[in-house]
Amino acid sequence: MVSTNLRPPIVNVHEIISEVMVMIRPVAMRYNATVTVNLTDLEAQACIYADEIRLHEIILNLITNACKYGAGTINIAAFNENELIIITVTDNGQSLTPDQLNLMWQPFSRISADHY
Repeated sequence: MVSTNLRPPIVNVHEIISEVMVMIRPVAMRYNATVTVNLTDLEAQACIYADEIRLHEIILNLITNACKYGAGTINIAAFNENELIIITVTDNGQSLTPDQLNLMWQPFSRISADHY
């Protein structure tokens, strides 16, 4: 009988965000964006079960979109809350309308660039 482990590997959140920051630097420069990171409320060894590649992609995509469509300042933070690790990416760009938020979850849909 073959045994398969379906549990994702353990990854360090600090390391993931640090690696993404190196990758995002040229994008931020291209869009004249300032990216700040706040991990002070997260233990240095804070780890989660996650697909490391997908987590990189998700965080990188959020920051890239914030650089492209935000208004210059992007903040990344991670903190513990009720035994969870919360990762946030915020910018000071224009917010989406409720209709645009609903459209965002439909596959292959794009929100008009006029919004920005």
